[in-house]
Amino acid sequence: MKILVVFTGGTICSTLSDGVIDIDSKKPYTLLEKNRAIDNSIQFDTIEPYFILSENLSAKHILKLYNCVKENLCKDYDGIIVVHGTDTLQYSASALQIMLGNLSVPVLFVSSNFPLEDKRANGFDNFCGAIDYVNQNYQAGVFVVYKNNGEKIKIHSPQKLLDYDAFSDKLRSIEKDIADNNLIDIADYNLNHNSQILRLKSSVGMD
Repeated sequence: MKILVVFTGGTICSTLSDGVIDIDSKKPYTLLEKNRAIDNSIQFDTIEPYFILSENLSAKHILKLYNCVKENLCKDYDGIIVVHGTDTLQYSASALQIMLGNLSVPVLFVSSNFPLEDKRANGFDNFCGAIDYVNQNYQAGVFVVYKNNGEKIKIHSPQKLLDYDAFSDKLRSIEKDIADNNLIDIADYNLNHNSQILRLKSSVGMD
């Protein structure tokens, strides 16, 4: 099996140092090293069209990612895994789902809620889930592979994803939330309104 891994940055490619999470150029290859320790039969090729924290995402980055993936679709890969930050994951994945159209191989986005060295991190589980999806020869297309804490790994359609919510530490799908009649709102968290909490939600083009 041959897989192209596209590293773009994000928490999954970051390190915690002096209380600050920032991208680390050596961190992406931790995913490959951990996987090779389990199964060294997979051939990984890697590429980095850009390397940022995903809250700094802009349209030019999405275009770079699109061109990178499109150029490699004609090569003999069984699948392409895009390693991305969680904050703006749904924007990049949705854009590629629209722009790429019909695909012959799966393009799978993965991310992590914490840096990989954190015991709470789900990044490696998500990465392994993407590999398993490719290995099982499931449907081609653009998908997001993500495991919320306490849940199984799920395959999401990008255009049905809501934003990642840091308060609940969950990536939410509009299908699940509407079906459960449980759309999450900030009021659900019963925060003490006297608490010194500032909540900033990132979006594409935000500087």
